[in-house]
Amino acid sequence: MADYVNRHPFGMDPSEDQIADAVAEAKKVYEGIPATTCDHRVDCCSAGCPNMYYNEFLAIRRGVVDKMSKKERIDLTIGCVQRYLQHQLELKPCVFLKDNMCSVYEHRHLKCRLYGLIPDSLYSWITKTVADDMQVDRKCLPLCNQCQFVKVAPEDAERFPDGKVPESDIKKMEKRLISLDKKLGMKKEIQEDGFGFLTYHDWHLLFEFGEEWMEKLTQLRINLKEKQKEQFVESLKNALESKLEG
Repeated sequence: MADYVNRHPFGMDPSEDQIADAVAEAKKVYEGIPATTCDHRVDCCSAGCPNMYYNEFLAIRRGVVDKMSKKERIDLTIGCVQRYLQHQLELKPCVFLKDNMCSVYEHRHLKCRLYGLIPDSLYSWITKTVADDMQVDRKCLPLCNQCQFVKVAPEDAERFPDGKVPESDIKKMEKRLISLDKKLGMKKEIQEDGFGFLTYHDWHLLFEFGEEWMEKLTQLRINLKEKQKEQFVESLKNALESKLEG
């Protein structure tokens, strides 16, 4: 088992001041997103967690995860491992979904904030791209369509008359978040290869265990049967809890 010591992936080594600046700047990016209303069906959160940039992951770490007890963090880690081992097309409820509510709402990332507000043409292109990469029909994706019950709040309705955030604004937000990751030390080739935009559970496991361990975990996902995966997760949990007690 890996050391379970926090480490920034891909050769990054930002200072705490750099992390604080990136988290603060990301919040400014979100100011371009309108407030929304929702009927809390949590169909989106129950299906999965959208990808995020590294500075957004750090915002959740600093704002929520670093304040957890060791036992809570182990439970979170086990939840991340379970989701990583699942097949890509299986539903993977967000690890921060608690009692049908988002437990990191204040610190949620761009894609969560935009869900339901993305122009239909752009959302269709995004889901088609994902489906093509996975070699499946777009309709097979858990979130092939946006939730129709996410609405722009009345106070922002005049700014967003069609209930969507313009595609040009979304691209500017993403460009700013990508630039924040570069300031944290992320190399351009990492971003271009798609490794700078991952789910929370991917980032969490990279941060907790490192890249080499993640490569091994990927092999387990490919080669183990479901029962063996369950046994591995149980063994890992016991090992982490024993280390905590020790």
